[in-house]
Amino acid sequence: MRLAYTAVDPRSTESSRSSQRVRIEPRSLSEIGPGEMTGAVLQLASDLQRTLDTDALIAGLHEALRPRLAHQGLVYEHPREQIRSSHGTPAANQVSYEIVLLGEALGALTLMRHLPFSEEELSRLEALLCALVYPLRNALLYRRALETAYKDPVTGVNNRLAFDQALARETELSQRHATPMSLLLLDIDHFKQVNDRYGHVFGDCVLRAVADVVLGCTRGSDIVFRYGGEEFALLLSNTDLAGARCLALRICEAVRTTNFLHEGVEVKLTVSLGVAERRPGEAGVALVQRVDAALYRAKAGGRDRVVED
Repeated sequence: MRLAYTAVDPRSTESSRSSQRVRIEPRSLSEIGPGEMTGAVLQLASDLQRTLDTDALIAGLHEALRPRLAHQGLVYEHPREQIRSSHGTPAANQVSYEIVLLGEALGALTLMRHLPFSEEELSRLEALLCALVYPLRNALLYRRALETAYKDPVTGVNNRLAFDQALARETELSQRHATPMSLLLLDIDHFKQVNDRYGHVFGDCVLRAVADVVLGCTRGSDIVFRYGGEEFALLLSNTDLAGARCLALRICEAVRTTNFLHEGVEVKLTVSLGVAERRPGEAGVALVQRVDAALYRAKAGGRDRVVED
């Protein structure tokens, strides 16, 4: 087993933000230090194993370190996983550690405070960080497993399971705060003919391309799902019917004007959309039924259009 940390060295007299790096080699419990420190590391490791949520884990680390090492703030970042967990307040003096387990980067941890860190404090911190490695690795594995469970493997957008949970959540929030919420259902027109003529491999490419077009039209707060087959759903929080209609028309136009190529030959595609805004007191399933009926009317009315309820 190999544990390694890379640290920004705050011991440089030139700058507390020095880019110089210190390599911390793995240590066994006997090498960590006196029995008191070994006990502290084991206790911290036990405490951190209580959660698999990365933000809760880092928050727990922040609170657990405070009585052992005075600091104002702590930030954990993992760019590849799109994670940033910040606790406390920023300060000028910083020490940063890149956490690596068996060659896998688990992210970077930065502690901040107003006063410089002493040699003894850094040694204590580096010992305590040994307690973070496995709980952090487990939390990241759990996060990836959840993301896999809620993602459509073909398009990369959220799947039907994620939709059912998000619909219940967004409906409850809309009801509690009396805020607007809208739903779009989108169906790729004549998708079966695309599969029959060009094959399922190209059909999957079409699904991915349409998902990308839809994502390019949405805001950060809009949630996109593959609802099933060639259908997509969009949950729009804090969006009334006028805003939902505007987005639906934009998506319809974007797909219509996108060039889809199969072996150098252009394939034209269109989509049909149903749109509705949630009514006061309306359950999520009732909203879905109304939007689904609107989508049916859009397809029956000639496709390549938006119908609202």
